[in-house]
Amino acid sequence: MTSKNTENLIINFFMPLAPIRFDAFRSSVREAKRKDSDLEILYQLKNKVSLMDIVQIKERLSEIFGMKVDFLSDDVAKNKLIDFN
Repeated sequence: MTSKNTENLIINFFMPLAPIRFDAFRSSVREAKRKDSDLEILYQLKNKVSLMDIVQIKERLSEIFGMKVDFLSDDVAKNKLIDFN
């Protein structure tokens, strides 16, 4: 799957969720997919979603892409990232 196809699938999937922002990255986005590749998606949504919604979204994205998907909100990711500035 090309980067553009991956991007289009993610955009189409997220539109009903009222995204403010999302970023996808990792080897699968760079077209260097390996057996152990996964897809990282950071998101910020206008509407609140429940934990159950997040689990279902993550599972559905894994089905769509045929690989493990890590699905993290921007807020969670900001708390885990190290700022070296």
